[in-house]
Amino acid sequence: MQLIKTDRLTGHQQSEINCLVQKCRDFRPIQLSFPFEDGSFFYLAYEQEGLTRKLVSALALIMPQPESFDEPAECVAFTLPSCRRKGYFSALFEAAEEQFEALDLLISTDGRDEAVLPVLESLGAEFDFCEYRMELSLTEEAASSCPGRLRLSAEVCPDSSTRYSFFLPGEDGQPAAVCQTISFGSRVCFYGFAVEERYRGQGLGTEALITVIRHLCSQGADTLFLHVSGDNERAVQLYKKTGFRITETLSYYLY
Repeated sequence: MQLIKTDRLTGHQQSEINCLVQKCRDFRPIQLSFPFEDGSFFYLAYEQEGLTRKLVSALALIMPQPESFDEPAECVAFTLPSCRRKGYFSALFEAAEEQFEALDLLISTDGRDEAVLPVLESLGAEFDFCEYRMELSLTEEAASSCPGRLRLSAEVCPDSSTRYSFFLPGEDGQPAAVCQTISFGSRVCFYGFAVEERYRGQGLGTEALITVIRHLCSQGADTLFLHVSGDNERAVQLYKKTGFRITETLSYYLY
């Protein structure tokens, strides 16, 4: 087995991983995606087949932000169905654990492959929480009207994300709500949504969200997606009311 560790994947490696993920999806109806985000670390296991080598397992660590050094790294892994129980995942996991021994690891699964839970149990990983991935198709219908009480201020950040601040009339200091988005082509990730505590329960969260949706529609985006904790029932209901639908449920196990 050849093991490669890298923080930057080549185009060919990304293609190999996509093929690996597709073979896993053909075997089981999993929805879990492999993360290619910048700032992640990647571990790849290859086996030689004649004159060529074949990618048999891939693991990614999504690292916490520098200011959140005490948070765990998220771990996502795929192994060819025909190559399971041969130690490939264990070898990649041990390499990641050795390189980042000071970090706790959150291992994600969508629960659609029954072979995953026994592996997590053998590692001693314990269930921590579940999370929903939700999506909204950005159409004129999605960009419905709203009361218009909030003034929007949008700022492009150094990491190419956009930070939105929402102000009530006559209050230019502390924003009533904030959120951020980052674009991946025509698909946009929505995150960091917070409403100032004293303004909650007044419909400002819904108005802020619809304002962002209308802005993104005008920019030509076609899909807005987000991740929200399954424990945050108020947020889940807000997103559902705005038209989002749950497309993926992930369970996280802490190691």
